Amino acid sequence: MIFEDVLLTLSKRLKREMKVWADLEHSNVVPFLGWTFCLDDDGVIEASLISAWCEGGDARRYLKRHPDADRRCMVCPKPLHPH
Repeated sequence: MIFEDVLLTLSKRLKREMKVWADLEHSNVVPFLGWTFCLDDDGVIEASLISAWCEGGDARRYLKRHPDADRRCMVCPKPLHPH
């Protein structure tokens, strides 16, 4: 019963993440293409969300190679103005 509850919770979270990402349209967000899952060697389910290949790699790798990068511009290229 506990496993089923955890699986249901994870499934709902994954669906929510996919919906949010699929609905995003921004120049700094790569399009969501799909998802997949598999069992690893220990029988653990691994889910993956799929996007287009980015030549520069993921954000974590980019920031390791460019430690002085302005992280705020990676998320929001325009200044935010208070309402």
